Amino acid sequence: MIRDGEGERADDAPQTRTMWHLLERVADLERRVGALYERFAALFRQSPLVAAFWLEMAGEERLHALIVAAAREVFPATAPAPPGEWSARLAEVEKLLSAIEARAVAGVSAQDAFAGAEQLEASELNAVTESVLRHAGTGFSRLGPFVARSGVDRHRDKVLEARRRFRIAEVSVHP
Repeated sequence: MIRDGEGERADDAPQTRTMWHLLERVADLERRVGALYERFAALFRQSPLVAAFWLEMAGEERLHALIVAAAREVFPATAPAPPGEWSARLAEVEKLLSAIEARAVAGVSAQDAFAGAEQLEASELNAVTESVLRHAGTGFSRLGPFVARSGVDRHRDKVLEARRRFRIAEVSVHP
């Protein structure tokens, strides 16, 4: 299922047949991860350094969403998506993200927040985002500096480093 602002609609192959559809799905997932990290910041506001970390991560996720959405400028509206099982890959990310979002609504421990973020950052979303941006190619070069600073490829390491810095114990969380 993917969200369309009016509720949810079933995931189907046409959602990723064109590059524009693929980019919108990826941007939506990146926005949702940003919103989740903002929720974590609010949950941990009593610890300013931890809250600031989550706000920084949220901002970077929002930047990822903007960059992915901006990549639409490189492609005609009907350009086919690159070959691959995009729907299946994104459906797995959607399932994981939905489970973590559901847990965060009621509030989560710092251990659970970091474990969920580690799962998200190790998921296919970053791989898909990087692949999509690579596929945009040279026509996307004017946004290259933003892509380089967005840290798509470094987020999992950032979460692991923050867990150590804040001395958050590791726990195993399953969606």
